[in-house]
Amino acid sequence: MSKQLSISLLALLGFAFEGAAQAAAPSTSGSPFALSSCANCRTRNPSVAMAPSGEVLTAWQGEGDAGITDAIPARFFRADGSSASSDFRVSDLSNRANKNPFVAANRSEFLVVWNSDGDIWAQRYSLAGQQLGNPHQVNVPLSRLVLPPAVASNNIKPVAARTKDGGYVVVWLEIRSGGSAPRVVARKFDALDRPLGIPTVVSVQDNTADDRPSACVDTVGRVVVAWSTVDRYDPFFPSRKGVQLRRVSGDLASAEALRVVAAPEAKEANPVVSCGKGNTFVVAWQTDRAPSLDTSDVVAQRFTRLARKVGPTFVLNASATGQQKHVALSHETSGAFVAVWENDDDESRGVVGRRFNPNGQALSSDFLIAPEGGDALSSPAISHGADGRAVVIWQEGNFDLFGQRLAPAP
Repeated sequence: MSKQLSISLLALLGFAFEGAAQAAAPSTSGSPFALSSCANCRTRNPSVAMAPSGEVLTAWQGEGDAGITDAIPARFFRADGSSASSDFRVSDLSNRANKNPFVAANRSEFLVVWNSDGDIWAQRYSLAGQQLGNPHQVNVPLSRLVLPPAVASNNIKPVAARTKDGGYVVVWLEIRSGGSAPRVVARKFDALDRPLGIPTVVSVQDNTADDRPSACVDTVGRVVVAWSTVDRYDPFFPSRKGVQLRRVSGDLASAEALRVVAAPEAKEANPVVSCGKGNTFVVAWQTDRAPSLDTSDVVAQRFTRLARKVGPTFVLNASATGQQKHVALSHETSGAFVAVWENDDDESRGVVGRRFNPNGQALSSDFLIAPEGGDALSSPAISHGADGRAVVIWQEGNFDLFGQRLAPAP
């Protein structure tokens, strides 16, 4: 076979593979939509959850229409993509600093958690948008239980995961006074918001960073928590960041050994964890260390049902140039998963995604979800329904939040 023919065949195979990979990427469904019904409100830190049947709840920090400025604004969307409400107030905690909302869903309802003046709060809603119960405080003065009464705490950046029994687990950062490092704390509630025990400390070392933790519940009910770590907190010196995780029993009564996912060597980490089939899970983060190819890439590590690393850490983004950061993950019921992130590669600047099979093999090339226009795009998040459809949200500049629905991948 001639060299020229060999090159032609390789090129043909390459085009064929690229076409097959692109065919396995989710396609957009409809046009991008505004999360808020207020066109001129300052908004940030959006969160989203899609119920298995396709309904969507979004929540954010900032302003909403009808004068919502002192509580977390939110909005419902139907399974067909149409708006089911205008902006509404998640809580009535007026004259407080309400920040960092996070939305979770199960088959029958949504849950919103957020921090307000140093405490963590939660509120449930039906899929039809009806408020279930009242806002309630998640944290108790944990410092009074395990530390001298003089030690105060500030509780921030909560996340939540729904449990198999209809309840939920809330995970957050507790920052204690006196110069101690933050620590990751979790508490479980039943389906009627009743606490099941006191908060449990998940992190075990004083090297936790103040980035938001991430959590998911595996198929047998164990809680998997991942968070950022730092190498030091010396003044005037930059801290390098890494990733740790811990798997805790469903009732939070027992915890496995802490596991180091990545040593604290990168400028940033911002890890997320997503649980898949068969008690497996994937942790993703951003790093400028190997196997990163450029200034910053998004990478992932797969874990077995025994919480052991399987295979090497791999780069999620196909682009070998530019900066990729702030990754988000979501699993399909098939076990495949989709990663989305911020991308500043000149060829596809904006919010980008890529789909992988349960073994971590790419099922698509990078696909552009939202191209960047005049304002920077940031804070992407993704959530899947039961049939493979998904919704991706992001922040555009300082005043706009948008979402894009994705059809099930072929």
